[in-house]
Amino acid sequence: MTMQSASQQTLRMVLPMTGGLEALGGGMTVYNNVIRAIKAEYHSTVRLTAVISRGQERFFDDGILRDVDVVFAPAWSARNSFLNRFVCEQLWLPFMLVLVPVLRRSDCIFGVGNYVPFLSFKKKISFYQINSFYDAIPKEYQRNTWFKLAQAVLGYVSMKSSDRVIFPSYFMMKETLKKWPFISARSFVLYEGVEDGLAMNVAPNVQSSFGEYVCYPSVFRPYKNHLVLINAFRVLKEDPRFKDVKLVFTGSYEHTGDPVVDQYGSTIYQNHSGDKDIIFLGHISRQKLQETLAAARIVVLPSKWEGFGLPVLEAFRIGTPVIVSDRGSLPEVAGDAALVFSADDSSQLAGMLKTLFLDEGLRQELITKGRSRMSEFTWERFVTGVVHHAH
Repeated sequence: MTMQSASQQTLRMVLPMTGGLEALGGGMTVYNNVIRAIKAEYHSTVRLTAVISRGQERFFDDGILRDVDVVFAPAWSARNSFLNRFVCEQLWLPFMLVLVPVLRRSDCIFGVGNYVPFLSFKKKISFYQINSFYDAIPKEYQRNTWFKLAQAVLGYVSMKSSDRVIFPSYFMMKETLKKWPFISARSFVLYEGVEDGLAMNVAPNVQSSFGEYVCYPSVFRPYKNHLVLINAFRVLKEDPRFKDVKLVFTGSYEHTGDPVVDQYGSTIYQNHSGDKDIIFLGHISRQKLQETLAAARIVVLPSKWEGFGLPVLEAFRIGTPVIVSDRGSLPEVAGDAALVFSADDSSQLAGMLKTLFLDEGLRQELITKGRSRMSEFTWERFVTGVVHHAH
C-alpha cells in the first residue's frame, strides 16, 4: 500500500464519463484501472462519483462501480458525437454539479479522455490522451475543418480552465506544448500502468484455436496503421515456414458514430475479412483480451501516432514479445524491451516478424526485459500523482 495523504479529510472526486464509451478503446482501460487503484490505495480518504450515460455500465469491469457513487446522465448522452458530448459535458454537467447533492459536495473533477467542464469553478484535473486532444494529431489523421476547429477551441478553453494537466508520456506533453505553451507550468507526466493481476488471470500455456498468430490489439482509427501490418503479414506468408500463421485484430471496427473512423474500419474489414488467415475479433472482454495476448506469438503496435500505448505494457506483463513502430510515444514506453521498426516500412516489419518467430533466444531476452520494465509503470504510482495534484 502506498502512503495515503497526511490529511484524513475525505477528498471527493468526480469522474465525468459520458459519450460513446465503446469508442474510447484504451480510455476505458484507464477508467477501470484508475477506479480500481484509487479504491485500493485510498479507500478511506478518496470518495469517487462517476457520471456515466445510462446503459453504459456494461463497459466497466465487473464490480468496479461498487462503492462508487454513480450519477446517470440522460440516455441521449450515450451517443458518440461531438455535439452530443459538448452539450452533456459543458452544459448539462455544470448544472448538475450545482443541483445534485453528491456532485455539489465534490472537491475536484478528474477528466479522463473527456474535456473538463470549463463552466464549473471546482478544481479541475485533465488527463489528456490522444483521443481527447485532436489538435495535436498530424493533419493527415484529422477529420473535417469544422470538427478540427471545434475540438481546438474546446480543448483550448478546457486546458485554460484546468488547474493541472496530466499527460501519459513526455512525447505527448512535448507535442502539446508546441501548440499551447501557456500550460507548461501546470503540465505533468504520469505513466499509466497495468493491473497487478493481469498475468495471473491468464491460465498458464493458454492455447488458441487459431494456432500460431500475430496480434494487434487496437480499435480502428486511421492513424493506427493497420495496413502496414497487413502488408508485412503478406510478405511473411510468402515463406512456407509460416503458411499456417494467422493475423488477429481485436477492437471494434464500425458503429463508432464517427463517419471517418467507421469508413476506415469498415474498408479494412471488407477488403480483408475474406482472408481465412486474417481474423477480426471485434470488441472482446478484458479477460478474453488477456488470453488473446497471452496465446499470441508476437504483439505488434504499428501506429503512426500514440499518446501512450497501453497494449505494450499488457504484453510485457503477460510475457509476449512486442514489436512497435518508431512513432509517437511507443519507443518511449517500450524502451529496449521491444523491437522498433520504421512505421512506413512493411518489409522491415516482415523481417522482424520472421526473426521473432525463429529466434527463441531473442524472444526470451525481450520477455525478460519487458517484465523488468514494468516496474516503471504502475497504477498505484499513477493515482498517487493524481491524488497529490487534486489536494
